[in-house]
Amino acid sequence: MSEINKHDGSALLEAFKQYLYAEDTSRNTSSAYLSDLSHFLNWCSQTVETFDLDEVTPTDIRDYREHLQEIVPPLAPATINRRLAALRRFFSWAKENGFTEDQPTERIRNVETTDHGPRSLDRKQWHRLQRSVEQAKGNQGIRDRCIVLLLYHTGLRGNLATTCFTYTFPIHWIKNAKTLSGHPKPSKMLIREDLCFASQ
Repeated sequence: MSEINKHDGSALLEAFKQYLYAEDTSRNTSSAYLSDLSHFLNWCSQTVETFDLDEVTPTDIRDYREHLQEIVPPLAPATINRRLAALRRFFSWAKENGFTEDQPTERIRNVETTDHGPRSLDRKQWHRLQRSVEQAKGNQGIRDRCIVLLLYHTGLRGNLATTCFTYTFPIHWIKNAKTLSGHPKPSKMLIREDLCFASQ
């Protein structure tokens, strides 16, 4: 292992591949790490004249991180952070095996991830959905309209609303009513646009 040329990126990748295999790293993770490292080495070859493991600095890693953030189309933060994780593991391995004395990724932070909440429909999208369910006929059409109204007025996500209706039985639908036949003690009641339903 100590005979590997530090300037030979291909040899380093192969040695790191054998290390991942010996550590029983999953195939998907190994494949992703090797692809990420190959991308980093290609970037290095275009940024500096020659690649030398000992000469990679934290500034190089930060520049590479900025490069990833400027790619068009943009990479997801999770993808960028995975590539940084690949570099951290690679340089930790290289230092442990005497290929380099430094760990340039040691103080490099991940990029921030944005937690996008559920997006609501705009007015045009809502009208299109409402028109579609209003065209449905029969009991199934009534059910679909109620599900959509429940989603719209309460903000429930689709899977939760579907669960509510799946485990609601029996259900009686009545127009313009305050009490529901067959359900003297309903546990739930919703009144939306003159449509009532109750469930036990």
